[in-house]
Amino acid sequence: MDDTTRKSGNKKTARDVVVDDDEGENDTKRHRTDDANTAASINHKDSQQDPVVPAPVFSAPASATGTGTGSGDVAAVTATAAVTTTTNNNDNDEDDDDDDLPSTTSELMEVLCSITSDRYTREEALYTLVRLSKWAETENGNFLKSFHACNGGLIVLNFIKKTMNDGNCVGQVRMECIEKAAQVVREVTYSVYENQVNFEIETKIAASIMECDGITTLINASEEYNGGEDVPELNALCFVWKALDNITAFGNNMIKEDGINEDQTIGLFDTGIDVISQLKSVDSDVASETLEFVFGVLDNCIKFLRNFVTTKYFQDKDALSKCLEVFKMDDDGDTWTCRSENTMEATILFFYTCYSKALLDRSSDCEILLPLLVMVLKVYPSNDGIRHKAMCVIRHACSIVNDRKTIERSGAVEVLGALLASDNIHEVDKHTVRCLTHMITKP
Repeated sequence: MDDTTRKSGNKKTARDVVVDDDEGENDTKRHRTDDANTAASINHKDSQQDPVVPAPVFSAPASATGTGTGSGDVAAVTATAAVTTTTNNNDNDEDDDDDDLPSTTSELMEVLCSITSDRYTREEALYTLVRLSKWAETENGNFLKSFHACNGGLIVLNFIKKTMNDGNCVGQVRMECIEKAAQVVREVTYSVYENQVNFEIETKIAASIMECDGITTLINASEEYNGGEDVPELNALCFVWKALDNITAFGNNMIKEDGINEDQTIGLFDTGIDVISQLKSVDSDVASETLEFVFGVLDNCIKFLRNFVTTKYFQDKDALSKCLEVFKMDDDGDTWTCRSENTMEATILFFYTCYSKALLDRSSDCEILLPLLVMVLKVYPSNDGIRHKAMCVIRHACSIVNDRKTIERSGAVEVLGALLASDNIHEVDKHTVRCLTHMITKP
C-alpha cells in the first residue's frame, strides 16, 4: 500500500477511545543522539521490562555515492525504496529476507545504525525509514517493543533535527527525509483499538517522543513548508501533521508523564492556525488531507490538553475567523466551498469541541460560523457525524444570536427542511430537526 494515500479511516487513533463528555458517545474520527550506542544506553522509566540492548554491529559498508551529511542525489533518493529489488533479479530471495521483521532487539539496533551513523549515506537512511514504516504497519507488538527499547522514537527525531540543521540537504531530498521520518513517527503511534492491540506500548512510545521534545521538533519540521504548491513540501507537511495528530490524540489523560506542557500546546495551536492560512489558496488532495489532520490536532489541543487554550486566548488569536478563511472562495466571504468529506468532518468536530468547551460564547462568532455549518449540511446530509455535531452547534448559535434575520439569511431553515424531506434521515433525527426548526421560526 502506498502510505501517501492512506486515510485516517483505515485505522483508529487514540481519539476513538475517548468518550465525548457532552454527548456520551465515542468520537467517530480517527483516531538525541547521533550515535546508536548512546541511544541504546538511554534509560526509560519502564526499562526493567524492556530487553537489554547489546552494542550494535556496524556491518553495512558506506556507499561510494556520498556521505551521511552530503546533499545526496535527487534521482538516487527517489529510487531508494526500489534499490534492492531492481538491481539484480537474482537477489529476490535476499531482498525478501531484507524486508523481514528483525527477530531481536539487537538486529533492530543494527538497522537503526544507518540513521544514526555518518558511515551510511542519506539514501541508506531513507531506505531504513521506509522499512521501519513497513514493519510498523504490520502492528507487530514485538517489533514495537524492540523499537521502544532501542529508543527508536528518539533516533528518528534526531534524524529530523539533523536534516533540518544540514545546510547541504535541500530541496526534494530534504523534504523526503522529513516526510519519511514523520511517517515512521506516525506509524509507531498508530494503534488499532478494537481489541486494544498495542495500546500500552504505543502509549509508551508517544510518551517517550513527548519527553524528548518531539512536539517542538515536529513543529519546526512543519515550518519547513514555505506555502504554495510545492509537492515535496506538501507531502512532508502532511505526514508531519499526521504524526502530530496521533501523538496528541493520546493526550495528557492517557499519558501518566508530564505530557505536553502549556507552551508546547500554544505553540502547536498557533502553528496549526498558520498552516491553515497558508493552505487557503492551495487546492489539491494533499492540501485537503493535511487540513484534515491539522484540524484534528487543533481539536486534540482543546479536548485533551488541560484547557491550555482558553476562551480569551481563542478570541484574542481570532482563531475562528482564521479557520474559516480556508473555506471561503472570495475576500468578501459570500461564497463558501467544501474540502473533502474527511476534512469537513474533522473541521465540524473541531468546531463542536470549541462549542462544548465554551469557546464560542459570542454572538458574532456564531454569526460568521453559521454559513459554513449550513453549507456542510447541504453537501453531506447523510454523514451522521457531520450532521449531529453541526446541528448541535447550530442550536447553540441560534440560542445566542439575537438578530433573527442573520439566522434566516444563513439558509438554516431551508437546509433543515431538506433534511426533513430526506428518506436517508432516521425518524429520531428528524424529530431533532423539527425541534430546531421550531426554535428558529418561533415568534
